[in-house]
Amino acid sequence: MDARSQMAIRPRPPTACCRPFFMSKATGDLTPGRLGEFAPMVIRNHRTAKVGAWILFDRILEILATIALGLYGLAVIDLLSPRHLGIVFAASVVASVLGIYLLTHRGMFLWIAARLKEGVMPHKILVLLAAISEEIFHFTRSLPIVASITIVTKAIDLFAVMLVFQALGVFPGFGLIAAAKCALAIVSFLPVTPTATGLPHGTQAWLMNHVADVPAEVLVAGIGIEVLIVSMTFWISASIAMRFIKDAATAKSGPIS
Repeated sequence: MDARSQMAIRPRPPTACCRPFFMSKATGDLTPGRLGEFAPMVIRNHRTAKVGAWILFDRILEILATIALGLYGLAVIDLLSPRHLGIVFAASVVASVLGIYLLTHRGMFLWIAARLKEGVMPHKILVLLAAISEEIFHFTRSLPIVASITIVTKAIDLFAVMLVFQALGVFPGFGLIAAAKCALAIVSFLPVTPTATGLPHGTQAWLMNHVADVPAEVLVAGIGIEVLIVSMTFWISASIAMRFIKDAATAKSGPIS
């Protein structure tokens, strides 16, 4: 279970976040723009403002952490000039601040909803967005520790990828891995190139080959091993979590006579 959601949502029981978490992550890679991460809201029990707010809040943190590490990587590998790097950094900060402001500005959604006919779908969506906005504002109280965990776990993931390539005999460096993973994330977020298409990993491979001249066979092996490890870890964790939830539900309902 994601420790960040436990800290921010504090569900009762603690396992209540397991299903939406694994459903969100499993469908995110398969859908354009990672819209599949909102899949839990298709289920009535999870169609709440708090679940929607956490998915959005988590996505924002992941994006900001990826961009921050990616900018660090670009600075290390000297792929962009200091001027262009400064422009990208400033644009990222402005976009982040503006996005967070809009998402936490509950009154804006209510103001628009008040000008629509009550009961129609746009009105319902805006009311839900207003509730989500309020929940996101509450989540900001846990922002420092949750953001720190996000950055640290992202960095650990990048170090793990770096070690995979080092085991194959190449030494790309943390900065290049960070920049390549940022490029992968940007491409996977585009509506026409979700992760399932393979193009995001192709972008990662191209950048590593372009900057560090990593051989194609090493890139195929390294990225393949990385994807295999991530997939195995995810699905094994999901299986254990679902089994735990099933056992807990059985214990709560009692033996069937």
